[in-house]
Amino acid sequence: MEDRSSLRPYRSEYRYDLLPDLVVERIFCYLPKRSRYEAAQTCKAWLRVLYFPALWKTFTLREKTLTRSRFDYYKGPQDCLSHILTKACLKRVGRHFRRIKVQPIANFLNLFEFMGLVDSYIKFFVEAEVKGEERYPLPHLVAFEFSFACQIRNRESIRVFGTGGKILETLTTLLGSFQGLKELRLENLLLDRFEAPTLLNSIYESCSESLVNLSILNCAQFNYYWMHCGLFLNLRCLTVSANHLHTDLIYLVGNLDKLAEFHVVQTEFTRAPVVLTYYDWEPMRTTGKSIRMFLEARGKTKEELAWQERAPVFAVAYSTPYARLSPQTALEIIHQYGNTLTAYCQFGLPRFPYKRNRPFDSRCDSQLLLMVRTCNRLRTVVIHELICISTLLLLVHYGKDHLRELYVRRNAVLRRDDWKSDSDSLTEEFKAWLRLTSKSYDTFEEEISRMWGKRWRALSDLEFRQLKLSHLEM
Repeated sequence: MEDRSSLRPYRSEYRYDLLPDLVVERIFCYLPKRSRYEAAQTCKAWLRVLYFPALWKTFTLREKTLTRSRFDYYKGPQDCLSHILTKACLKRVGRHFRRIKVQPIANFLNLFEFMGLVDSYIKFFVEAEVKGEERYPLPHLVAFEFSFACQIRNRESIRVFGTGGKILETLTTLLGSFQGLKELRLENLLLDRFEAPTLLNSIYESCSESLVNLSILNCAQFNYYWMHCGLFLNLRCLTVSANHLHTDLIYLVGNLDKLAEFHVVQTEFTRAPVVLTYYDWEPMRTTGKSIRMFLEARGKTKEELAWQERAPVFAVAYSTPYARLSPQTALEIIHQYGNTLTAYCQFGLPRFPYKRNRPFDSRCDSQLLLMVRTCNRLRTVVIHELICISTLLLLVHYGKDHLRELYVRRNAVLRRDDWKSDSDSLTEEFKAWLRLTSKSYDTFEEEISRMWGKRWRALSDLEFRQLKLSHLEM
């Protein structure tokens, strides 16, 4: 007969409801919000951990966040923002928010209602504070990020348009309600010439002394600049897109006492980038302050950067999968920024035609070596293109006086020596060393480690994908 003891329900020997709160909190940090809700239904102990402050430092508004499905007679089932859920969320965990992220949302009605509810929630308690009953309901909020869904794909084409009207009015009203905000990011608003001037009026009135990090990307459809960017006295990092540059803005930015970083960014939505002349950048060069200027390409743009004439560029960074170092680009960088360039970076994995048997002349080896030998201040190089081992060895050899950081993908390193035409400038012993070292990945990593006096290795694709500009030591 069958043993009935094997049919008894399994009983765990562990009491998961008795786990320490810190352990459960750490587990919840790795779970998406929906999984946290489901896990919190198991016991009261886990439900209590759900409302811990560490789990609500960042609130991200996505397409289906705080929504309920409702049936529309014309469109069918629709995800509509639930006012009850939004109010309950703000009441229970709103005081723990340190950062609010509004990602691109196609449902503009949900976006409009969410910003209106947050603004009403803040104003309700601020008015009560005057009467001595309550205090500011978001005391720990220091960052706000807003990105508008300016691109919609149809079956026929892709439409790009900007915002304005009631959404812009609600956004500016919400920005004016914030207190003590330190970081603000606005992206892809694409405002017209009549609505753009009022974008930063409210935030300047409420957070002019507290704002430290300001990012304004593609907030106008045309070439427009905001004087407000140079009036935040405690600003340390300013990021603007290339179509928001102006001579007056550069003059104000150059006179900010605490500014440390100035980023000029281009994306696929940047229209008609502005190129300033050598004399326009004079306030940045003669200010006597250590302001680091970055030229960046982000997103999925395939356009080359707009080279600012003889600007004091500290780093050139590409965060786009289509970045390639062409001979024209290398010569332009050397000519414009050869005396100031400290870093050249290509982040992310490439998406252009990728063939390991590409000829040597169509790769970036020659251009990269020319940059390292010419730019005497170049300390950091991040490259995601194909490159052979002998080129990496030559980079470290010729850049031994100034090159300190080199990041490459192991899958993009070619185990070969392609420097045949440079035989006149190299000794036979050195060429034999290049040929021998180029035959093994382990050998060339050991040689570079020996030449630099520290441990060095090529990165995997996963490690390289996680690499960002803020992670580098420059």
